[in-house]
Amino acid sequence: MVPEVLRHLESESLVANLPNKGPIVSRLDLNEAKQIDQIRVAVGGRATVRGAARPAIVEALEASFKGIRECYASRLRRAPAT
Repeated sequence: MVPEVLRHLESESLVANLPNKGPIVSRLDLNEAKQIDQIRVAVGGRATVRGAARPAIVEALEASFKGIRECYASRLRRAPAT
């Protein structure tokens, strides 16, 4: 699967496959980076709206966030005082 993904990214000029080095991420100009960010925000917003409409997803996310908060709090309690 990874080789297929790399070939696809190479066909989109997002990855260059260099001899004796392997794949590297292509440089983006500022306009390309802005376009990608706009798409990311739009897709992320849409995914949030769709996910929020499903109670099971909301519950799973809340449980995940609770676990993250508990882990963080636990690490803070164990951290040496400076």
